[in-house]
Amino acid sequence: MFIQGGLDHCQSLQHNHNFKLPFVVSIIQNGIPISWLSVGLIRTIDCVERYGAKPDYSIALERVSAAEGLLGRLYLNSSYTKRNPYSYGETLVGDLAVFA
Repeated sequence: MFIQGGLDHCQSLQHNHNFKLPFVVSIIQNGIPISWLSVGLIRTIDCVERYGAKPDYSIALERVSAAEGLLGRLYLNSSYTKRNPYSYGETLVGDLAVFA
């Protein structure tokens, strides 16, 4: 999804209100369960609940331009291997090793 350029659109439509904080660090697994690749620092602008048969959220997101230079170049290692894409930094902060 990241390579194809559709990650921003995918992140802006959610079934849950996942982006409750003002900033989101977006990372994806790098082919190895303990290796992660940074794919952006994102600012949450707005979140609108859309009602229907299966309610979801439309989230207005904005990439933080100051972090774009690290896009696809910043690697993180962590013993955290779950693919749950909505972990809080407090959960991972003591375990992340950053490599550029």
